[in-house]
Amino acid sequence: RNLSAIPPRSFDLRLKRILIPSNYYPLAPDGKDNRRYRTATEFDAAEDSQLQIYRGNWDGTFKQAWSDNPAWVLFDMLINIGYGLGSFVDPSQINIWELYKIGRFCDAVDKNGYFQGVNNSLGGKEPRYSINVVLADKINVFETLSAIASVFRGNIFFSNSYFDFTDDRLKPPVLEFNNSNVKDGFFNYTNSRKDEEFNVVEVSYLDDQDNFKPKIEYVENSDDIRKRGILSTRIDSFGVTSKSLANRIGKHVLYATTKENQAVSFVGGLETLFLKPGDLV
Repeated sequence: RNLSAIPPRSFDLRLKRILIPSNYYPLAPDGKDNRRYRTATEFDAAEDSQLQIYRGNWDGTFKQAWSDNPAWVLFDMLINIGYGLGSFVDPSQINIWELYKIGRFCDAVDKNGYFQGVNNSLGGKEPRYSINVVLADKINVFETLSAIASVFRGNIFFSNSYFDFTDDRLKPPVLEFNNSNVKDGFFNYTNSRKDEEFNVVEVSYLDDQDNFKPKIEYVENSDDIRKRGILSTRIDSFGVTSKSLANRIGKHVLYATTKENQAVSFVGGLETLFLKPGDLV
């Protein structure tokens, strides 16, 4: 009555329900997220029953529930008939067991399914990877699938009539190559350009602690800046609403461009048929 126009309003919502594993319980009965604790005190006070978000072994069945786990958002995009690839992909063609492993990695749980989490910006705990996004425009579904997979630093690929997945979990090597089992015994090494070895990264994200306002997380390698000056890049994150996750993304870019800056190529024999993308050799 006292305002000249209707004031703007915003709402914090849990939107579409998707299929998640039947033994997965990210939310408490009252709707509280069992994977988010603002401070260390909150996390220390949590009960074991609350922290066990994966209960028992998974039998491969699903239930409908809310989730921001990127592994199951990716699964939903693959099987949904309305806006995903459901008209072309049968669920039996999807490696759900690998997605399950990736989903547990995203939630940062131990081998018994208890939430351990990673540190947030306030000293509490949060999932390692999560996605919070509204797809409101018509966009290429394949680009969207790749963008969702990039949230957990992974890839999606089609092999032997199956959709399969890879991520950057620690894993053991599966095959060894040396001079005796590559063509001509020759390995070709290349290095990235020095101006692509960044020491400053600006990561854009929407801050869930401040009404989802657009913000920039600035991450730098001060020692390298003193040596080479500022070499910066900007990352437009997808579905990231956590300051600490944006910080981890920036640190990963800094590490990858300066420590993982060499590539090797070679021609192998028939044993390479046992390999798939993401394998460590």
